[in-house]
Amino acid sequence: MKPKIKILQIAPNVLNLNENLTYGGIERVIMALSKEFTKTGYENHIVAPAGDNTFNNILFSLPEAYWTSINRDPKFKTAANAVFSNIAHISKSINQINQSDADIVHDHSGKLFPFKEVINKPLLTTLHGPSDWFWDGELYSELFKGCFFSAVSDFQKKDHNFLNIDYVVYNGLDLASFPFNPNAGEYLFSLGQIARYKGQHIAIDVAKRTGNKLIIGGNVSDDPTDTEDRIYFETEIKPHLKTGQIEYVGELNDSQKKVYYKNAKAFLMPISCNEAFGLVMIESMACGTPVIAFNKGAVPEIVSGGKSGFIAEDTDGLVKTIGKVDSIDRNYCRDSALSRFDISAVARDYIKVYEDVMERSGK
Repeated sequence: MKPKIKILQIAPNVLNLNENLTYGGIERVIMALSKEFTKTGYENHIVAPAGDNTFNNILFSLPEAYWTSINRDPKFKTAANAVFSNIAHISKSINQINQSDADIVHDHSGKLFPFKEVINKPLLTTLHGPSDWFWDGELYSELFKGCFFSAVSDFQKKDHNFLNIDYVVYNGLDLASFPFNPNAGEYLFSLGQIARYKGQHIAIDVAKRTGNKLIIGGNVSDDPTDTEDRIYFETEIKPHLKTGQIEYVGELNDSQKKVYYKNAKAFLMPISCNEAFGLVMIESMACGTPVIAFNKGAVPEIVSGGKSGFIAEDTDGLVKTIGKVDSIDRNYCRDSALSRFDISAVARDYIKVYEDVMERSGK
């Protein structure tokens, strides 16, 4: 029996790996994978910034996470410091990689592959965003050669058609730990960073047109590059909170949001961008709560229309589906989420990918 491989994950530089995070989808996936790898006997470490971490298998890169810096001192709220934080994180990550005894490196930051020539281990890069967040496909095509990429959805693979993507592994979480509620609640729920592309203003419109209470959770970013998000909240969300029909509950950690998920009638996801995945959908389904979303990005891969939720083309379509929510079997929602997106299945898929990357790398 061959020995189990040793795994080194690379986290982004933005946040700490803290299980009480109120924001940070990538970080949640990394932590879930690490816990599952440990549970199944795989030695693993994570390169991440020092600071308020709840994991003890971290190899440190930055002295503190980028968001910690900008919250601690306004002087860090500059574009120059944002760039330098990334550079410093990359540099230290490479040092940690080359000094470790890991067999495979799994990069979730998306920034290490241009340095593959100075990295002494096989490298897999998981893409965690849409293609317009990525490097220009034509200008940097030489940098992509000989790299191993994995997408988090089939949509994302097609969206990054300028890359040679060999693997698709869906994102996953410890969904078995999410509480199941077989009975629909009385309110609609929306969770995500408060930003126009997340569509909270559309969720408000849907709630008002259908006479439903809407609870909105999520952070309003204080990052200097996101000032328009603060304006959006103040002008298009906050004025609707006066009536009581629309309620904003702020940032939510995992324990808090599970309560809102399980007691909701439905989860609204009226995004305007083509998100590569969307963890909130699988979290909601794991609690038995159906998802009502726009037909964007990977939504059709995650939500089975008429079974675990409804997919609409426009706001009128969202409104029409609200009346059909009671027809959804909440048991099916949970079973679908756990069978496809629980971290136990996702970790097994990644192990297969790691072994293939190592074999193709001659390691």
